Amino acid sequence: MKTQEADSLPTKAVLDEIKTFRRSFRQALDSCAARMDENLDAVGAKVTALAASKKVPSGRGRDLRDMLTILRGHKVNLEKGRLKDLKKLQGVAEDLAMLSEGWGK
Repeated sequence: MKTQEADSLPTKAVLDEIKTFRRSFRQALDSCAARMDENLDAVGAKVTALAASKKVPSGRGRDLRDMLTILRGHKVNLEKGRLKDLKKLQGVAEDLAMLSEGWGK
C-alpha cells in the first residue's frame, strides 16, 4: 500500500467543510424549532381563546379531547436523538394544527 505525505492531503479543507456542515445543520434545527414553536403557539392561542369564550360549539370539546389524547399518547425516546422521533413530534404538532384549523372562523 502506498503512503502519502500528510501535507498533500486535504485535511484542512475537510475540517472546514465539517464546520460549515455543522453550522448548516444547526441552522436547520433552529429553523425547525422556531416553526414548531410558532405552530404550537398558534394552537395554544386558539385553545386559550376557546377557554375564554362563553359558548363553545360541541365539536370543539371533541377536538380538545382528541388533542389531549394525541399529546398524552406520543412516545419518543429523547435520549437517542433520532430523526424518527423528531418526525413523530412534528406529526403531533401537525395533528394539533389540523384539529384547530377551523376554529378561527
